[in-house]
Amino acid sequence: MSTKPDCCSPAGNIEGRRGPIRSRIVGWCAVLVLLGACGPTDPVAEATALLENGEVDAALEILREAVEDSPGDPALNHLYGRALIANEQASLAAWPLRRAAQDPEYAVKSGLLLTRSLLTTSNAYEAVRTANAVLEIEPDNLNALRMRAEARIGANEDEEALEDLDRLIEAFPDELVHREKKLNVLLEKERFDEAEVVLEELAVAVDDRDDLPEGSEGLLCSRWTQLEVKRGDPEKARGQLADCLERYPESRPVLNQAIGLYDQDGEPEKSNELLRKAIAARPGDIDLQNVLAERLNASQEVDEATRLLEEAANRLDTAAAWITLRNHQVQNDDMEGALASTDRLLEAISGASPSDPEFSYDDIPEQRLFEAAVVVAISGDYDRAEEMKGHLEEASHKRLLDARIHYERDELEEALDAWEESFRIFPSNTGARHLAGIAALRLNQNDRAI
Repeated sequence: MSTKPDCCSPAGNIEGRRGPIRSRIVGWCAVLVLLGACGPTDPVAEATALLENGEVDAALEILREAVEDSPGDPALNHLYGRALIANEQASLAAWPLRRAAQDPEYAVKSGLLLTRSLLTTSNAYEAVRTANAVLEIEPDNLNALRMRAEARIGANEDEEALEDLDRLIEAFPDELVHREKKLNVLLEKERFDEAEVVLEELAVAVDDRDDLPEGSEGLLCSRWTQLEVKRGDPEKARGQLADCLERYPESRPVLNQAIGLYDQDGEPEKSNELLRKAIAARPGDIDLQNVLAERLNASQEVDEATRLLEEAANRLDTAAAWITLRNHQVQNDDMEGALASTDRLLEAISGASPSDPEFSYDDIPEQRLFEAAVVVAISGDYDRAEEMKGHLEEASHKRLLDARIHYERDELEEALDAWEESFRIFPSNTGARHLAGIAALRLNQNDRAI
């Protein structure tokens, strides 16, 4: 297994490290000193200390090399999966956690993290399976039960989900989220009388408690409206909605309920007007502006949608605003605009424009850099995309980007080879599989496409 450089010797021993890692060496060494180490050390101990110190990138750097050297080590795989989740790369965390969970010592704790990562990536069926594996070992593990209930809802296993939720309500009577989830399932199954009982329980709790999150009253009001909609009583639902809008005009759930009802009744302009009022009241809420932009886009009002998001991005100048605008531009094949928004996004993250001498791709988080590089590749700037690929650490990201560059260059066989290589590491990437299937069809390789 490779070892880390002696922290007492200066930078000569750390050639090849990324910029942010190099800048963290002092902090890293301080952690090692606390561990009583100033030379070759245990990568699990190093990475654990770094994670506890908030140095996720540095921990990933250590763990990535250690796992490559010892791919079967359950402790390394568990910690690597934990670090990837902490770095918002849940999809990549699945494969090391699966390895770790095969070891009896890590079957529960890696299984719990694996279930969480699968839920994060909307892989509900697999999450049910992994939660079951944990509960077979520890039948009273309530964390596993929580996640299985959520996974069963996502997998449309309604009766089983209700059983789990009833157990959770009994174990945690003050946690209203479980009743809320039970209400959702009952409404979907059109068990309206039971749903009304749950709503009445929630109403008592909202009245009796003063420690609930802000907006709980508006949410509850919207759920009564939803019940009447599901029951098929539009007149009663409209009356309930009018009352909710009057009492809780800034409630997002009430707004969503109103939009749904107005759209259902063929009055989309009323929905848009409500959204414009909500945006005026909360101009910093980029999600609201994205909802309106998507509606405008769907009604072929693309220019107005673009103007709305451009104004928001320039005014807010946040990563979320630039991502929202960029995604809208990609959706509408405005790659010149998407490229400009990508540069503004990189600037918002790093504090420096990509055209500035001090800018470094190493200052961009891995996932954001990968997404930006894909946009650059689609826009046709292949040399820049290749440069950005050199700053990616994850092998799957490198291969996925390599495949996309080949695909955009119309080098379809090379793209397919790169995609298939990436699927060995990250088999559940549906977007990449979709493009790979298209490439295979274009090559008349129908079996491969299927």
